[in-house]
Amino acid sequence: SGEQFSYAIEFKGIVYIGSIFSNPKGEQFTEQQQYQHLFEKLKQTVSSLGLNVEDIFEVNTYMADMTLERFFSFLEVKNSHHTPPYPVWNGIGTTGPMPYRSTVSIYAKALRR
Repeated sequence: SGEQFSYAIEFKGIVYIGSIFSNPKGEQFTEQQQYQHLFEKLKQTVSSLGLNVEDIFEVNTYMADMTLERFFSFLEVKNSHHTPPYPVWNGIGTTGPMPYRSTVSIYAKALRR
């Protein structure tokens, strides 16, 4: 596939997780399915590193062509995957296309305790 980067690296107890796309390999997922996949993949990634979702302290999402309707639909899924204390979250809109016809990608940081 030509990907020459790490999906996650750890430096001084902070795990940096990036390049998780909502629609892997261009599947025919609905937007809701893409959002669910995004957070399930994030959970799988942190679990594979011996961490929990509760260890995530920052989440940045990059959202392509995000309308208010899509935004609130995304929030519903996002909020179902986190419990208090919530991580810091930044939602960043983009106008360009994303790989695999994804509508959202995610970058997160987790703290190894």
